[in-house]
Amino acid sequence: MGMSDLLRGRVLIAGGICLTCVLACSHDTQPIGLDQTGTEKQTVGSESGGTESGEFRRGEVNAVLDRWSAGYSDDAFESFLAIAEGDSAGSSLRVYDLTEEAFVSLTEDEQERLGGEMVARFVVVRRFTRDVVRYAGFAKGAGDVSRADRLLRATERFGEANTGVKVTLLADLVGKAVRERAKKGLAELPKVAADRSLSAAP
Repeated sequence: MGMSDLLRGRVLIAGGICLTCVLACSHDTQPIGLDQTGTEKQTVGSESGGTESGEFRRGEVNAVLDRWSAGYSDDAFESFLAIAEGDSAGSSLRVYDLTEEAFVSLTEDEQERLGGEMVARFVVVRRFTRDVVRYAGFAKGAGDVSRADRLLRATERFGEANTGVKVTLLADLVGKAVRERAKKGLAELPKVAADRSLSAAP
């Protein structure tokens, strides 16, 4: 992998991070990359015969994100909890099975196509987790501190699963932001809930 490949990948991801931050703060609730029915559009390899869009998107959490995007929030939250509290939460919560090194080793065209899809997907991640945290706030306000705690810890684990050397730079930045959002919510819960522990994702 040459220095030019590494720099090209960094520039692409840096641009994606900026776009993700802008779009995630938007009041528009329709995630980028979704059609009218909430089905994610295939943006990689659809015509070129290159890397397929879903080749690296293997975690079970993707089905949750699609379900939430289609408007089935309650069902998505329940599935999210089941995955996050399961034995294989680490890999199941990882949106892309792709490292930064593997990403920059792709061809320039593949990087552009996959990078565009990743930016769109992580906009969905940011909006979904914002909705989960908001829902946890509703549960807390209704006196269901236990459920609020579960939702926030699931979100924390989701963020953790998308950080580190096993993911791309873009995933790592978004994962850290998600994790910190969840930690902030947990810190605001009554101490009886805040004392509960949830192991970090492998």
